[in-house]
Amino acid sequence: MSLVKISAGFQFAHLYSRLFFLGCFIASFLYCIITRQVPSSYMFILQLFLFALAFKRGKEFIKDWALFFVFFILYSQSRGLVFQLIKYTRLNIHTDTLLIWEKALFGEIIPTIWVQQYVADVPTVIDYFALFIYLSFFWLPMTFAFYLWIKNKEVFKRFLTAFALLSFMGLLTYLIFPAYPPWMASDFGLLPPLKRHLWNLNIGQWALSIFSGSNYNPIAPLPSLHAAWALLTSYFMAKVFYSRLGILSHFFYIYFILVSMTIIYSGDHYVVDILAGVLYTIIAVILTNPEIGKMRFMAKKRQTT
Repeated sequence: MSLVKISAGFQFAHLYSRLFFLGCFIASFLYCIITRQVPSSYMFILQLFLFALAFKRGKEFIKDWALFFVFFILYSQSRGLVFQLIKYTRLNIHTDTLLIWEKALFGEIIPTIWVQQYVADVPTVIDYFALFIYLSFFWLPMTFAFYLWIKNKEVFKRFLTAFALLSFMGLLTYLIFPAYPPWMASDFGLLPPLKRHLWNLNIGQWALSIFSGSNYNPIAPLPSLHAAWALLTSYFMAKVFYSRLGILSHFFYIYFILVSMTIIYSGDHYVVDILAGVLYTIIAVILTNPEIGKMRFMAKKRQTT
């Protein structure tokens, strides 16, 4: 057998393997669409890995992402452990502290209550859109991180480091400051009944079953990591694409605004939770990017002559 035929055989084998992994990647997404589900965090990580395998970058993916994935698994499991620890040690839970702070900012008609007067009695297209935004809190940042991994590994590492630090800061706060979110305050009579249509949708019920698992912590509203992760992603997106879009890159902050509006609409967070998330994000970015004012990101360094 000639070397040419052997070489051609290897090329076909590589092509078939790439098509196989790419097919697995597409099939996993089609499965989610057909069953009207959204991929869990772990499943989405697997999908990213399959995509990397399809382009012969599997080993590189494991090398660059492994440490973050180990951290994220530990973080995910620790959320439930924090809740169990709070129950076991009977730590003080702030039942109305956040509500008091919210009323200090907005008066008796807080945003959570104000928005309820515009919520329909039955789910509408708004609820489906809000649920999509709500559930994007992990897959969108990770998709963006995957893009950074392909385009610029320096920024990729900074983004994931800030993401991990932000998550750890939030987890620590949940331990020392457990509190009632709006929906729980409503359940205990501190607020009027809330219409939470997002979780009455089929996809919403499936997602709620995931969130209510062993790693779930219902008394962890401050800071809002939904808002914090969205802001971190919006910030890096604006910086990364500034060289191409200029001032228009700031439109990426619309994602943060949409997430913030959604978690208020759903009754999962107060505005003070979002403000705390903003503060935590600023701290995480500064700590992981000490030369933040000089960050070059995607822009090419101009050569001086």
